[in-house]
Amino acid sequence: MLADTVPIYPLYALLFVSTGLSDAQVSALFAIWSTVAVVAEVPFGAFADRFSRKWSVVGAGVCQAAGYALWTALPGFTGFAVGFVLWGVGGAMSSGAVEALLHDGLAAVGASSHFGRVLGRVTAVGLLAQLPAALLAVVLFSAGGFALVGWVSVATCLGAALVATRLPETPRPESSGYLALLRSGLAETVRAVDVRLAVLVVAMLAAVDAFEEYFPLIAQDWGVPVALVPLATLAIPLAGAGGGGVGRHAAAVGRAAGWFGRAAGCDGRGRAPVRARGRGGVLRRVPAGVGERGGAVAVADHR
Repeated sequence: MLADTVPIYPLYALLFVSTGLSDAQVSALFAIWSTVAVVAEVPFGAFADRFSRKWSVVGAGVCQAAGYALWTALPGFTGFAVGFVLWGVGGAMSSGAVEALLHDGLAAVGASSHFGRVLGRVTAVGLLAQLPAALLAVVLFSAGGFALVGWVSVATCLGAALVATRLPETPRPESSGYLALLRSGLAETVRAVDVRLAVLVVAMLAAVDAFEEYFPLIAQDWGVPVALVPLATLAIPLAGAGGGGVGRHAAAVGRAAGWFGRAAGCDGRGRAPVRARGRGGVLRRVPAGVGERGGAVAVADHR
């Protein structure tokens, strides 16, 4: 939960435009972030599987903190771009690693059948953590502007990384070398139809999710003061948390989850776990769209 209680989340788009960046430059930053996150997913997922999932989560927090530190210390297109690269790498390091740690821990006590339900709860709690983050963002921005919000976000991520060092990690059999594991993962993504289609579905959901990043800018255009934008966008995490809860129940009941598995091209036997999670949903026409997306990603994570 601490890793998601980051006050800069609802304000970073406004930070970008406050430095004079154009809409095209802001979009370019989001494109850099998305590209790095997608490209780094498999290499860093293989790294976590080969070496340590716990320390991948720790490294993710450090990378994210470094990115926010750059945004705060060197505001400008270059600093923002490098910060997004670090955040994208950090997201790739933790994506899947947290779920794998959770699954291994449950399996160690004979409770692996509860994985879908517990994962849905974790997803929902992570999204609900953005509620105190929004309140914190309002207070911090009012007291010290973007700089204070940025440095507190750095501290929050480092705190989450410190907490992650205490996560238990179930011992695993020695696996093959990193390069062999990486080649195997890439080959299965290309060869297996169920994996390929599942990855495509989640990639499309992530593309839709990108609309969320523009909503603080839209709120500002509607005349919402910067300090109150985090409150104006609270419907996003609330709807996403609702979707995560729906996904939890769908994942817990195989028949309920089967529709998504078939739609994604999965074979219904729980194969092809997808390493992908989003941070919230999409507030396009109504928050219901966010809930649907949150539920779909929760089920995709489970599968």
